[in-house]
Amino acid sequence: MDEEFLAACRRLIQDGVPPSVPAALEGAARFVPIGVDVDGDVAAVSLMMRRPVGASDGPPGIGVWTFHRNAGEWVLLGGGWRPLDEYPLIDRPSRRDLRGSYVRIYGWCSTARDAGRRFPWGAKFVRAASLQTSAEVSQIQVGDRRLLVPFHGEVIVVWSTRRAPSAISLDSQGRSLTPIDLNCPPAYASSWLAAWWWHRRVRNRGGRRTNPTGH
Repeated sequence: MDEEFLAACRRLIQDGVPPSVPAALEGAARFVPIGVDVDGDVAAVSLMMRRPVGASDGPPGIGVWTFHRNAGEWVLLGGGWRPLDEYPLIDRPSRRDLRGSYVRIYGWCSTARDAGRRFPWGAKFVRAASLQTSAEVSQIQVGDRRLLVPFHGEVIVVWSTRRAPSAISLDSQGRSLTPIDLNCPPAYASSWLAAWWWHRRVRNRGGRRTNPTGH
């Protein structure tokens, strides 16, 4: 990844999402910050960005990338990209329009933070979940931290434990709406070995560190 991209991600980790962001990429802008979550020495960011090189023409998508802090520096682990359902970004839908749910999880990402090891057993992973929230949700409580929900409703949650942390959606008064199960379904959870193998392979080759098992 180029330095401009890494600088944008690290700035997002350090400063958080600005109070106001554009609904579309304007002019020569390459990124629009969408979301960020930091849990100790791991972090995940989401950016609206143009399609990867070689992809077919179309609107920008959402990229999700994980980081871990090493010797005081945020180091990129990997991530993935998906097309946007709506572009430009629009206000988050009502619960009724979100299939009757306050929160919908549409993807997971799992990247190895110690992929240089010879075997995957005992490897440590950084995991992230991408959420779409309804208009009734103002915050997401994850453990002891609260994530504010932006106008578009896209929220990213990160963790480094085997089991996902407890999470719950809150309304504008801080009242509980519904618990959120952040754990990956079996189809995603079983891909941890592939994630380790891919990350180790591209690291040893000095290639681009992206995780094909992300959403």
